[in-house]
Amino acid sequence: MRILSITAGAAGMYCGSCLRDNALAAELLRQGHDVLLVPIYTPTLTDEENISMHRVFFGGISVYLEQHVPLFRHTPKVLDRLWDSEAALKLVAGRSIAVDPKSLAEMTLSMLKGEDGYQRKELDKLIGWLESEPQFDVVNLPNSLLIALAGPIKRELDLPVFCTLQGEDLFIDGLGEPNRGQVLDLIRSNVQFVDGFIAVSDFYAARMCSDLGIPENKMRVVPLGINFAGYEKRTRSDSDEFVVGYFARVAPEKGLHVLAEAYQLLRQQTPGRRIRLEIAGYLAP
Repeated sequence: MRILSITAGAAGMYCGSCLRDNALAAELLRQGHDVLLVPIYTPTLTDEENISMHRVFFGGISVYLEQHVPLFRHTPKVLDRLWDSEAALKLVAGRSIAVDPKSLAEMTLSMLKGEDGYQRKELDKLIGWLESEPQFDVVNLPNSLLIALAGPIKRELDLPVFCTLQGEDLFIDGLGEPNRGQVLDLIRSNVQFVDGFIAVSDFYAARMCSDLGIPENKMRVVPLGINFAGYEKRTRSDSDEFVVGYFARVAPEKGLHVLAEAYQLLRQQTPGRRIRLEIAGYLAP
């Protein structure tokens, strides 16, 4: 099967969705499928071999300029290549970038308007490239915030389109009203163009069916996978120390403060026990 998998780059951050998209594409390739992993916004940063293509669509610089400066919505492709280049995007991605939902609300709404948004030119570039490529069998979008791509892809290329759902609820909830409601309405209006949705857990499948109005017969669950290559089974230490591990992005929405409070209570309730809390994960500036 020839698969086009789109993945949303997260600038210089380690992003769980990027890692998952890359790992899944690598495994599908290993199983003999023809998979093309295409980054959106910026190149992706991974903890294993990065198999995504070097060309980036909806380059973050272009998307930003087209959002804020009307002139750039009409510049020729030859000029766009200057700031769409991998070198330019990596340079910008290497700087600290705030990902506050409220500051990105207008751009998010514009992207969800698709052909009626300020980034229409970027959509035309993607469709043009798809038309020049050998026929794909299926297209997968990385999250519902890019669902506006589904309709044009299906209309112009007559391809089945799927959409993976993985963590966008935190971003959407952080938009605040009225932006949150507007974003949800735009996503719901595009559900009809998606052939199937893939959630990474039963909980998230139920949550997204409720929030986005997705029919249950369109939802499938594909649990997160782990590549065990390079990891050996270890025996437990003879130490009597009890160790609690946290491995996720270090941020309030991931609940680290709740774990810290629980750890404090555990220490208080078991004063004679050796206990240690170890924390690892991406920490934004």
